Amino acid sequence: MHRLIHETFNSQIHARGHALAAHLRELDFVFSQNTQDIKKIELPKLLYNSQFNLLDANSQPQGDVIAIIPYEGLMTKYSWWRFAAADIAAALMEYYNDPAIAGIILRANTYGGTLEAIIEVENALTKRNKPVMGFIDSNCYSAGVYNCIAHTDGVYASNPKAGLGSIGVMTQVMDDSKYLEKWGMTVKSIYPPESKYKNENVREALAGNDKPMIEEFLSPWARGFQDAVKDARPKLDLSIKGIIEGKEFFASDAVNYNLIDGIMPIEDMIDMVFQKSKDYKSTQRQIKSILN
Repeated sequence: MHRLIHETFNSQIHARGHALAAHLRELDFVFSQNTQDIKKIELPKLLYNSQFNLLDANSQPQGDVIAIIPYEGLMTKYSWWRFAAADIAAALMEYYNDPAIAGIILRANTYGGTLEAIIEVENALTKRNKPVMGFIDSNCYSAGVYNCIAHTDGVYASNPKAGLGSIGVMTQVMDDSKYLEKWGMTVKSIYPPESKYKNENVREALAGNDKPMIEEFLSPWARGFQDAVKDARPKLDLSIKGIIEGKEFFASDAVNYNLIDGIMPIEDMIDMVFQKSKDYKSTQRQIKSILN
């Protein structure tokens, strides 16, 4: 028996397997149905006006506001106990359609997340009709970089020692056969000839051959990650060792390498997004004028 663990993040892991993924979704549903006494940590609605005042989320804003979306912790696509990527994507789409919201800040404090999670948020970010900026509150690694740096209109860090990077992917294949044997269990996987390629890269890895997993799964994802960062950061200093190959950096160095745009407090970030919203509106008016 094996368990496949995929991760696109630095130091935390999320279990995922070909057959296991569906089973985990079933467990997630079961847990959610049997934890009625546990209140899910919902995605907070954080709205700030131009005076940097936090507004009542249930009130009707007077004038334009900036929405801050927390991109925090281990980011999975769904979660029964806390907000996840699907909630962030839904919030982005909601804010795009709210005329009172001038722009959005993704406030990152994350070591990364799963492949499913980054695609969920990426799809929403590509539909934006107003500025969306990334703000690194303390850490922004791996999947956080993919969403908050490679798919926003710019990114800043809160302080020089904020951490970021770990651009890359990895996987772990866990062989628990010896553990099961210790408890008197032997598990045998049987495949018909019609399914001879099913889980082949996992079986090869367990047998000591990592090449199929690397060539067929990991490298394509890694190259896509690198391309996204390079497209978003055309002035990125690729001469820096490991900058798109998994190395981690302080924000002060990342600025010099053009991996991020600068360092500033959140108040200045809010003001910048207000300014960028004017550029967006001007561009949209120009496009509308041309089309008419």
